[in-house]
Amino acid sequence: MNSKLFMYCLSMIFLFSIYYCSGGREIDNSDAMSNDANISGDVGQDAPGDSGVIEDERLTENVNVFIGTGGVGFGVGAMLPGATAPFSMIRLSPDTAMANGAVAFYHCAGYYYEDEYIVGFSHNHLPGVGVEDEGNILFMPVTDLSDDMIYWTKYRSPLSHDLEKASPGYYSVYLPDKKVMTEFTVRLRSGMHRYTFEDHNSISAIVVNMDAAAALGYTNVLDEKLVVDSEKNAIYGYAKTVGDFANRYGGLKIYFYAVPDKQIENYKIYNQSKPVEGNSSEGDNIVGLISFGKADVVNIRVGISYVDIDGAKRNLEEEMPDYDFEKYRSTTEKEWESLLSTIRIKTNNKRDKRIFYTAMYHLFQLPTTFMDVDRRYRGFDDQIHTADGFVYYTDFSLWDTYRTFHPLVSLLFPSFQRDFNISLLEMYEQGGYLPRWPMGIGESGSMVGESADIVFADSVMRGVTDWDIEKGYEAMLKSADKPRDPNSYYGGRDAIEDYINLGYVPADKSSGSVSKTQEYTYDDYAIAYIAKYLNKPDYDRFRNRSTFYKNLFHPEKKFFIGKNSDGSWIDDLVETAWSDYYVEGDAWQYRFFVPYDSEGLVDLFGGRDNLFGALDELFLKSVEEVKNEPTTLIPRKYYWQSNEPCILIPFIYCDLGNCDSTNKYLRWIISVSYRDSPDGLPGNDDGGTMSAWYIMSSMGLLMLPVKDYYLIGAPLFEEVDIKLKDKILKIRTKNFSRDNYQVKSVYFNGKEIPDFKIPHSSLIEGGEIVVEYKK
Repeated sequence: MNSKLFMYCLSMIFLFSIYYCSGGREIDNSDAMSNDANISGDVGQDAPGDSGVIEDERLTENVNVFIGTGGVGFGVGAMLPGATAPFSMIRLSPDTAMANGAVAFYHCAGYYYEDEYIVGFSHNHLPGVGVEDEGNILFMPVTDLSDDMIYWTKYRSPLSHDLEKASPGYYSVYLPDKKVMTEFTVRLRSGMHRYTFEDHNSISAIVVNMDAAAALGYTNVLDEKLVVDSEKNAIYGYAKTVGDFANRYGGLKIYFYAVPDKQIENYKIYNQSKPVEGNSSEGDNIVGLISFGKADVVNIRVGISYVDIDGAKRNLEEEMPDYDFEKYRSTTEKEWESLLSTIRIKTNNKRDKRIFYTAMYHLFQLPTTFMDVDRRYRGFDDQIHTADGFVYYTDFSLWDTYRTFHPLVSLLFPSFQRDFNISLLEMYEQGGYLPRWPMGIGESGSMVGESADIVFADSVMRGVTDWDIEKGYEAMLKSADKPRDPNSYYGGRDAIEDYINLGYVPADKSSGSVSKTQEYTYDDYAIAYIAKYLNKPDYDRFRNRSTFYKNLFHPEKKFFIGKNSDGSWIDDLVETAWSDYYVEGDAWQYRFFVPYDSEGLVDLFGGRDNLFGALDELFLKSVEEVKNEPTTLIPRKYYWQSNEPCILIPFIYCDLGNCDSTNKYLRWIISVSYRDSPDGLPGNDDGGTMSAWYIMSSMGLLMLPVKDYYLIGAPLFEEVDIKLKDKILKIRTKNFSRDNYQVKSVYFNGKEIPDFKIPHSSLIEGGEIVVEYKK
């Protein structure tokens, strides 16, 4: 979640949630919360029908694209059900609303499961992200061309989930008021609409709304252009979104080129709700009404680009040269199948399987492929560049994704991670600094720290080395050693001089001082790793700086708390309050945030038993909190799965030899936070962060960023097969039971692993892990 939005969201969510639960469809959380107080690991009854690892099984059939499209309050997943390809530029998905509009925070991806109406189908979205942006170039089939049809309250249609069907790469919904069946599929940069009009007495037409945005009424769109060329039978133009993120750097322009298979017979174009002469219009609030006569079926191919209209047209011609809808649907489905089959699980629980493979599907929603088929892309300097030898991506939620997503991708899909690293370096070259949360062609400035440092170091540790690591190290040092260039609108570390001189970020000079200090020390740990890898002289300096977190640990209170520049402690600590000293969290949620130095935490707490006792207290308070308040309307005070500073805390037990406690609480977290339902995510997926956490935790293959070993937990599945390049890693179990989280022993390739830790260098070679449960 974007912390800048937090207070706004907190003040509005309760009111909005009452509105949805009273005026819309109430979300049933009874099943989800039935095990809230149960920490035994019971996550539901076995469902018959699955026989285990089946090589020819179609894994896409186990994906429920509606998981994460609902939720309330801070449990909104912000996922979309529409047609996407892996890391696709185009995300062709429905945008929805209630009768009186759309609550912004519930519509960051355009679609909210509890809504009553479909407003239309737009071509770009930011799934799983808690900011209102994109959702542009909206099409909606209609059956008349009356002037009032340009208003969304007129062209919207009732939404019935009984009439929806969706799977990876495909979405369809029947619009009963219009008697139109809509279907959509995509390739990487292009999509196809298929509209079947059943009312043969009405015209077959579409609305093209250039002013549309995902969060209806909350996101601005400027600098629009629409052209209807009846001679070429084409529709094209552009729109500039200035939503929450894009507005921070001046806006993001999306271009499109659409070609229907039926002749354009009539059209009207409106500018500021007034009809205009001619076949084009530029400005603001532009809408077109386009008729194809009384065609039974209208297919429309649409290409998009962030470079220019020619790029959109070329993308379309290369990826979708004809109107073979089923061919494109099948091709994209095969791509999804290939990626999902990287991991095969054996389980007799169908629900677990759907949750797992939906998490795998969510893993490939962000970042976004941002280059055209000719490899051109618009960079951070707003100039056109060519991606030579790599795929250029944008939309990285780095403060979130460095914790789980990037380590998992580096292990399973190193070629993707290599291109992610190069893309981040391109942003550095064009913009002057590594980004924190790059969206489109600019930096949003969201969150704190230099999380790209950790992404780089962790990927190198996992063997992703075929990129310019020297350039990466240069970029890391630029932010680590000196203040931001005053001519740059982004970059660098806030209060870096104070951090270096004092050994912490002072509370009287910078907000979020505790969180910044803890993030900076993790960044420094990552820099130290790269310095050692490259044999640089800076290793000792940054390894020493990585211990600065200790300077904010209060020896009596046993919490990380703020300290002023004169060395005095702040005196207004409220351990469960979101205060100015923490970024998106409280003192409890940052109490253990040193994922790279568990032994350092042991020292601060005065021994393992004391640390384990503090961790136990956190989770016991958390279980009680969830039991007493099972909804997600307000933030959690203790462990909170949808909040990134928390999500690696359970791993600390196992890192220090107490894996039973790790496994115990992982099972509890899974039972209360992940479901096979629209509210099935703990909150925003944050670029795959929450889904990646589930994947590694359910497999029992736990990762700490920039730690060169894997913690072996308690798999939720009887068997797991993982493809690692040309190797296979098998995870097998003995005495398996889904209700049992206590592990007796771990063996790797026949050798017992007493500390439950397997080095990356060994694991990457494949083999067999055997997890024996206690009877």
